Amino acid sequence: PSSSTCNEGDDGPWNKVVSAIAQGEAEAGGCLTREVCTRWYKCPEMLFGAVDYTESVDLWATGCVIAELLSPEGKPLFPGGSDLEQLCIIFQALGTPRVEEWPEVQSLPDYSKVEFRPRDPQPLAFEGQQQ
Repeated sequence: PSSSTCNEGDDGPWNKVVSAIAQGEAEAGGCLTREVCTRWYKCPEMLFGAVDYTESVDLWATGCVIAELLSPEGKPLFPGGSDLEQLCIIFQALGTPRVEEWPEVQSLPDYSKVEFRPRDPQPLAFEGQQQ
């Protein structure tokens, strides 16, 4: 992919991974799945059934991993036991989605199947801690 930071002709492990991903994308013909990662690192749009997504799902997962690394206990940020519990845990921390801020949320396949009580974002455990 053009976003790769690997050097042309490099046979290193990252270049092999990037090549395998690109080959898999080409073979899939643009057909995507919602079964792409561990639940604890899935973004809300995937938990709501999206199968048309971008690299933003990777950014969400990366943020979850970084938050886990920064956590004083080294625990996952959103350790849900089911997709529904996962959404609840995310919304308890980050607040429920607001249509004014994320209008596309209404078009996600499973969005209207359950209603969440409106919540405001809460500070994360490691926010505001002094070093």
